[in-house]
Amino acid sequence: MKKNILLKKIRSNDGASVTIFGMGLFLVVVLMGIFMIDIGKNVYFRQTQYRNTQSAAQTAIKTQNSIGGLKIQAVNSAIKEYMTLRSGKDGSTNSAFQSRCRISGSYPRITILLDEKRGAGNKSRLKYYSSNGSPMSFTVANLSEFNNVVRNYGQMKVIDIEVTDVVDNYMMGMIGMPCSEITTRASAISSSLFDSEG
Repeated sequence: MKKNILLKKIRSNDGASVTIFGMGLFLVVVLMGIFMIDIGKNVYFRQTQYRNTQSAAQTAIKTQNSIGGLKIQAVNSAIKEYMTLRSGKDGSTNSAFQSRCRISGSYPRITILLDEKRGAGNKSRLKYYSSNGSPMSFTVANLSEFNNVVRNYGQMKVIDIEVTDVVDNYMMGMIGMPCSEITTRASAISSSLFDSEG
């Protein structure tokens, strides 16, 4: 019944109907603008996080042995580079990456895969995980596993990095989505003069 009254008022030619329609349209535009703030911020965050992840992969492949294979320390090189870029190169705090959501989980979660060739995906020879972006502490067992894989399958040439981080949603938090997880992936391959020789 009320719906029909509202429709009749909107369709009538008096000024009140135009005012009601204008107020409703204004409310919709304001709400869309509010949510666009979060969407725009999340797009910016995803792009920045992807650049940081790719830079971490590029930095990691610089940690090579004398014949172009990755050393196990490449894992920590990648983590350190990502965390440096995330926090700000000069030690300052990058406000885009500060989040109250980080408190509720261990972010960033970094997964690093090493293999001798591209395209291994989840079948990669070696996998390493880091929560909170903390560097890996390699035990004797880790070093032994790495050396055995290199001995049996060849030099590790490819590093794949997956980073899951979190960003606050200022406006979408009002409707029950206070945080957004963003996952980015990047990879790099090491090369040397020895690659063509065998």
